[in-house]
Amino acid sequence: MCLILNIHSYSQYYETGQEPSNIKWYSYQTENFTIIHQQDFTNNAILIGNLLEQAINKYPDIKIKRRLKVVIHSSSISSNGIVAWAPARMELYPIFEPSASGNHPFEELAKHELRHVVQLRRVNKGMTRFLSFIFGEHIIGGILGLYIPMWFLEGDAVVEETNGTVSGRGTNADFTVQTRAMLLNNKMYSFNKMSMGSYKDNLPDAYEFGYTLLSYTDNYKQSELRDYPIVNSGKNPYAITPFNKGIKKSTGLSKRKYYNKVFNELQKNLKAEQNTKTFESYNSLNQRKKNHNNNYINPFTYNNNLYCLKTGQTSTNQIIKIDNNKKEKCILKIGYENSNRIYSNNQFITWSEIKYDVRWTNRQYSIIKIYNLKTNSIIKLKGNTRYFSPAITNDGNKICVVEYTTTNNVVLKIIDVKTNKTIKEKNFGNYANINHPSWNKDASKLYFILVENNAKYICSYNLENDSLTYHFGGVNKGIEYPVVYDENKIIYSAINKGIRNIYLFSLDNKKHYKLTNTMYGATLPFVYADTLYFSKFNYYGYDLAKIYIDRTQLEEVVFESNIEIRDSKSESLLNMYDTIPINKIKRYRKGTHLFNVHSWAPFYYDLDKYTANPGLTLISQDVLSTTISKLYYEYNSEKNYNKAGFNIEYKGFFPVIGFDSYLLNKNISNTKRYNLYYNSAYFSIPLFFKSRNSNFNIGISSRIEDYRYKNLITKNTKEKFYASSNRIFFKHSIDKTQNDIDSKFMQYLDINYKLSAFNIYSYKFDENVFAIKTLFNFPGIFNHDILKLRFEYQKNKFDDIYYFSNIISIPKGVADFFDENMATYSIMYATPLLYPDISIGSIAYIKRIILNPYFENINYGKGLKHNIYSYGANLTTETHLFRTIFPFEIGVRINKVYNENFYTSYFIFNIMIQ
Repeated sequence: MCLILNIHSYSQYYETGQEPSNIKWYSYQTENFTIIHQQDFTNNAILIGNLLEQAINKYPDIKIKRRLKVVIHSSSISSNGIVAWAPARMELYPIFEPSASGNHPFEELAKHELRHVVQLRRVNKGMTRFLSFIFGEHIIGGILGLYIPMWFLEGDAVVEETNGTVSGRGTNADFTVQTRAMLLNNKMYSFNKMSMGSYKDNLPDAYEFGYTLLSYTDNYKQSELRDYPIVNSGKNPYAITPFNKGIKKSTGLSKRKYYNKVFNELQKNLKAEQNTKTFESYNSLNQRKKNHNNNYINPFTYNNNLYCLKTGQTSTNQIIKIDNNKKEKCILKIGYENSNRIYSNNQFITWSEIKYDVRWTNRQYSIIKIYNLKTNSIIKLKGNTRYFSPAITNDGNKICVVEYTTTNNVVLKIIDVKTNKTIKEKNFGNYANINHPSWNKDASKLYFILVENNAKYICSYNLENDSLTYHFGGVNKGIEYPVVYDENKIIYSAINKGIRNIYLFSLDNKKHYKLTNTMYGATLPFVYADTLYFSKFNYYGYDLAKIYIDRTQLEEVVFESNIEIRDSKSESLLNMYDTIPINKIKRYRKGTHLFNVHSWAPFYYDLDKYTANPGLTLISQDVLSTTISKLYYEYNSEKNYNKAGFNIEYKGFFPVIGFDSYLLNKNISNTKRYNLYYNSAYFSIPLFFKSRNSNFNIGISSRIEDYRYKNLITKNTKEKFYASSNRIFFKHSIDKTQNDIDSKFMQYLDINYKLSAFNIYSYKFDENVFAIKTLFNFPGIFNHDILKLRFEYQKNKFDDIYYFSNIISIPKGVADFFDENMATYSIMYATPLLYPDISIGSIAYIKRIILNPYFENINYGKGLKHNIYSYGANLTTETHLFRTIFPFEIGVRINKVYNENFYTSYFIFNIMIQ
């Protein structure tokens, strides 16, 4: 769940991607929203619309004059939402999550994203509102992105969903466990570090940090703290620090002093509470390296060996084996595991993994993979499925999955692994959810967490008589991950007294027993014989631990259980499914909504070239992100020309197609004046594949250009120029960790061919250029170092008057030049020197310092006998300026060309947008 600001890339505004072109869209209108959805999602779309109306009724001061468009992407398998401004819309990715809270996910989603809408409406006041008439919607997102930090935006939204639901994230001890561990370990950091992150320390993310600051209400009015900084930033963007002044007016303190007060008092309260409790210490089964903030989770055993999933700040997802000396061995690297659990049974382990559509970003799948530890073989269930939370039987013949259909129905399925056929299924509709099923020993029953009516239950499903039994629940205690200990005992994870631990539930006497007593939390239990393996939390992440279950020394605990209320479902939520008359739901045709002018400027600007001139710019993008267009006029006094044109790109077909056109009027002198009529058409096919931890990008593109000159003095119209550009590229890379500078293994191949035909006056010429570019990444000496090798070749056909610009790279410091044959190679080594995490007042916060020594060479001429080379180094910092959301690359380059007797220095300044 997030808010997208106006961060531009290649002259486009933010787009989330597209659905397949054959999808039919429908829409209906509420008082404040236009809900755009797919046909089979109609009932759920009605619920979402009603939830949004319910949420906005809390804000009588918010007036939406034009209905806000809400696009529902039901072909996705990731639960998320965004609010983007320019164009203004809300985009929702609604699906039940495998480890959900007790709330209905649509309820949390609606309240969270609606709060982002409120934030944007609140900032659109005073001077910002005046500027929006001049610049359109992008000025609103720009002001928000410039002044309001991400921790405030997301923390505010989490406060809203927590206050407005039964079991929002803020009520979950897991959500704030990093803050607790940090403070109880006396890890107090600067405000800048907490708000902008670190590569070396484990910090709360923007959601947790912001929620902690904004939910602290002692002596402060929370509503003023959440509203006034945004309102003041919108009204007074010309002030140097309007957000800071808003914090000070609502709290009486600067934001740094407010942060210190909140976290000092929170630390004091946590330590006082800690002194009243006793905890047990558990030895770690893994060896944690210094400054490696990784998680060791999902422990399981096979043949007396310990295995787990390792992931985190310095590690990609991988199954590892840990020996008795705590040495690790990677067994298998996997992709993005999306059920928050790897299930193991005997020699088999299974998990769900995201599969991305090769072309359509907003269509994904969740597939099931099975790994055999005995044979070291991996298989996957066939088909483009939407399966989650798999659990495999002891013999490996059957597997249970939870399917989330595109209509959001939750279906429990039993599948034959060999035939891929469904043996049995039970449909739970679209109101309940199932988390993490687990088999009993003879595979006759499944135990799982059932989520319904804002509560969780431990349930069992008997496959033989098709019966569902509720064993415990009715309140939300964060119960998760049930596993069968024996036929009458279930081990599970739950939150009690603010800490997650492992518990045992007896089906015979209905009593609960506490198995672990950790300071910060224990989860993901695995039982072998009478040994319980689990993941325990500490400041650096999750570690593995184990205990022996002594049946004679079990500590009984009392949990409230309200199973009897399970049939009295939330009437208020169910009523929101009320049917809207069919004539209110209409087809939403993409063809009639292609143009949506959202932003403009009383001047011309080109974000790719960082230029601005007198003129006019109009920007359009439809809310489905299929059509992006621009209409503009430019007057350039320096080069003495007028230029008017437009461009349009359509991404709704499998190939992306586009068209550019402009008229340029240029005065060279009193005797030389001409018009240039330019038209071009192009297509591209961007493809993406992912297999486990490998990523594959393939692209094919072609552009045809037509230039027609008209001499306004001689009236000659015979001057023409045609050009064609063609490209195909391939890229393979493995997943990178958070701390990696780039992918450690990468291969890139880029083939370009351009050709042209001239007919200017009586001069005719055919030109072409062919180029091959390659790039290879390899691991360096230390963990996050990268060695980059680049090889490029270019063959030109040109004369001294007309020629294409170079496609290949020229060594740094060498003036651009042309030759019929050119070949380059370069070697670069990138190594992070330091992670200083230091602030220079409020001006800059430096997170990382990187050194890049390099050597670059170009050969040219007949037989490539001549060469020029240069060498040097870049010393750069990753720096947040003025506490901006995105960092900047700032540094210096020292370069020397082979035949020069001096070194040249250059200043480096780039925006680092991922």
